Amino acid sequence: MDGEGTAPTRATIDRAASSIRALSAEGNAPTPYLYPTPEGEIRAEWPLADGEITAIFDAAGERAYLHASNSRGELVEESDVEAGDVGALREFLARNIASLEVLP
Repeated sequence: MDGEGTAPTRATIDRAASSIRALSAEGNAPTPYLYPTPEGEIRAEWPLADGEITAIFDAAGERAYLHASNSRGELVEESDVEAGDVGALREFLARNIASLEVLP
C-alpha cells in the first residue's frame, strides 16, 4: 500500500496471525506471503507449482475467504470460513496443496 486505503484493524491482524501461527506450528503447511489490502483486510498467499491458494481475512477479523486456483487462473475451489477456524483452513490447504503441487 502506498498510503491509500484503510489499515487493517488490530482484530484482523491478530486473527490472521493466530491462524497462520497455528498452521505453521503444526508443520503441515508452508509459511504464506502476507499483505495488507486497501480494504483493511489481510491477504495470505501460498504459491504452488501449478497454482496458488489465498486466504483473505476480512476487515472485521471474523471471516476468511479461501480460494485455490490453478496456473491457468481457473478456480479450483473456494470457501468462506470463520477466521479462527484453523481446522477448516488446514483441511482446505491440505486438499488443495496436494492437487496443485503436482504439475499435469
